[in-house]
Amino acid sequence: MITIKRKNIILIVLVALFLLLTILVNLDILNNFDKAIMDKVYDTRGSKGSFGYYFFRLITEFGYLYIVGAVILLAGIIFKFNYKFIILASGTIATYIVNSIIKLIIQRDRPDLSMRQMTETSSSFPSGHSITAFFVYGFLIYIICRSKYKKINKIIICGILASLILIVGLSRIILGMHFLTDVTGGYLLGGIFVICVSYIYDKVQAS
Repeated sequence: MITIKRKNIILIVLVALFLLLTILVNLDILNNFDKAIMDKVYDTRGSKGSFGYYFFRLITEFGYLYIVGAVILLAGIIFKFNYKFIILASGTIATYIVNSIIKLIIQRDRPDLSMRQMTETSSSFPSGHSITAFFVYGFLIYIICRSKYKKINKIIICGILASLILIVGLSRIILGMHFLTDVTGGYLLGGIFVICVSYIYDKVQAS
């Protein structure tokens, strides 16, 4: 079990990294790096209509609110709509609001239209799919790790959820919708929210 002191350290590090990344992105310092990564992706990914396209197009849906909402509803049924569900749902709404505000402030353009295999209208930094996936699936991992499930069940479920976090973020890059730093920013912000709600979760569970 992670101690409060260790959580505090992790939270400080995540916040510092996110602020640093946000500053670098806002100053366009990482543009060349991001574009070099996107050029590699563009050269190696399959064409629209290929198996790879349909695979990542399916995976990226797990970051959209309608799928995430269904996952939260399913979790609510399993948790009998108790405090776990309330914290999960409230945290998801909070991540959406904060992410929307940051997008409006930074106003970063998405990758060039020629690289996109989907259509989105919002700005690029941070990736909303990445923050949502990291928070929802990450917090579920946190809950499951502290549950009374058998160890093998914990490993399987947490492995699936962790894989979803990684490939949802990857799908945003492969589909040309986000730069690597957008996804990284989303992961960092999602991690910050997981740590923040874990304080509430642990306090409620202990009472």
